[in-house]
Amino acid sequence: MAEAQALTDLFQKLTTSTAGDARAGSASEMAALVKDKGPAVLATAGLADKLKVAMEDTKSAEAREGALQALAALSDNPLTEPYLTSLLPTVLERLADKVVSVRSAAEATLLAVCGNASPYSVERITTTLYDGMAMARNWQTKVGALNGLKQLTKTGPRQIARCLPDIVPKVTECFADAKEQVKSAAKDATTACFMVNGNRDIEKFVPELVSCIARPAETTDCIHKLAATTFVQQVEAAPLAIIVPLLVRGLRERTTAIKRKSCVIIDNMAKLVDNPADAAPFLPKLIPELEKVKEEVADPECRKVASGAHATLLRVGGEGKVAPYPRVSPEAGKKLLLDKLPGASGLDAATMEFVVSRVQQL
Repeated sequence: MAEAQALTDLFQKLTTSTAGDARAGSASEMAALVKDKGPAVLATAGLADKLKVAMEDTKSAEAREGALQALAALSDNPLTEPYLTSLLPTVLERLADKVVSVRSAAEATLLAVCGNASPYSVERITTTLYDGMAMARNWQTKVGALNGLKQLTKTGPRQIARCLPDIVPKVTECFADAKEQVKSAAKDATTACFMVNGNRDIEKFVPELVSCIARPAETTDCIHKLAATTFVQQVEAAPLAIIVPLLVRGLRERTTAIKRKSCVIIDNMAKLVDNPADAAPFLPKLIPELEKVKEEVADPECRKVASGAHATLLRVGGEGKVAPYPRVSPEAGKKLLLDKLPGASGLDAATMEFVVSRVQQL
């Protein structure tokens, strides 16, 4: 109880002091206390809830900034992660705060949490960041979310690669934003994400692939370059997530030569897919476009190539009968956890949610 009271006292100083140095000092003391006594003291003191309330205090910029400084300081301790990641939605809100110092604190906090997170939390955090990229959000929030995503490519590159099928459509929307700051952040985040796709044959084309998202008119040139490449490395879901949007545009081009080259690329890449589950998510996007080409294009050679690509893609994709990698629901994940470890029923809500999110990735 003494530790909980000490945390409460530090929280009071943190959210009421008008001096920035004093707030930073209280944040550091709080982090040191939690590191010394263990993360359970956070739950005992109800600190996560208090920090959320402070970050939402519209009447006190000091409280909002102090709470953010505390989160940044606490993020250095990996054992506090279950409590911090649940507060990220509120941090995203503060990125658009009217007070400059609060916005700066929110930016630093988001990068600190993303930078100190476990690789196994990457998927959970990206889901929160997607909300920050939504078109209805303030531009500062979008920029912050994109910067957080870029930071995660260093935290968990393999996990980001696994998330690319979900990431690509989200960041692509940001390229059409009215604010240049959002477009620039989207370009940087997308480049960082594409670079961890794990396929060396694709990595050298990342600048062109990113540029094509911003400037669709460059599709033709990019298709020409890819068609001249010999792919040798096994193709998994991550590189497909990067390439497929470009290939769909290529198949829809008016020029027959570009349609044909898009079919050649699809055929070549599909032959290097070993696991049907990697190709399964992309069949609904590519198969209808290939069918149009093989049935509607006047050039018989192009139709022949399209038919070959269509057959290859169906074959490696399990004839459309193979489902993408299944995702375990939170409810099923919790049930699995408690079946195997009944003692986990005593976990507090934040820790339970965190552990279940990891079970979902097994």
